[in-house]
Amino acid sequence: MPPSKRIAQGVVKDRIDDIRVIRKTWFTAYRSLESALALKFPDDAEQVNGYLDEPPQPKADASLSEPVPMVAPVVKP
Repeated sequence: MPPSKRIAQGVVKDRIDDIRVIRKTWFTAYRSLESALALKFPDDAEQVNGYLDEPPQPKADASLSEPVPMVAPVVKP
């Protein structure tokens, strides 16, 4: 394996590890915030959810909403 590829793979592995650590830290902080808000507003779930990110909504694929023109195959006798 060429040295440049080995170095590139090492960099990618390091970044994956960094992302894993940051993601775990972020998730822990997010859950802590959610718990603190639930304690502060025990009867108001809408208030709690107002402080948190909304989950991503599925988007309709534009290519599926438009009809696809059909092309008949040309058959030569």
